[in-house]
Amino acid sequence: LADSLSSLSLKGAAPAASWYYIDEKQNYVGPVDTDGLRQLLAHAYVSHDTYVWAAHLSGWLRLADVPDFVATPRGTNILPRSTQPPPSAP
Repeated sequence: LADSLSSLSLKGAAPAASWYYIDEKQNYVGPVDTDGLRQLLAHAYVSHDTYVWAAHLSGWLRLADVPDFVATPRGTNILPRSTQPPPSAP
């Protein structure tokens, strides 16, 4: 599984960081590119509580705390924070 994860990417994606994550058995897994990590999240191989690391981060962070990812319900598309539509007025 880990070998195939490193090859996951989406066409048209910008150059991506190399991510590492800690799986549910406390194994360090990676590198995985940004689009691959988004796919892992969309298919519930990782969650927003999974700890991840990439060279541009100061340390291991929960995926939900990484600005490159937005907390969304499982199985939905993950959009960069800057492309999210503004909340509608009540």
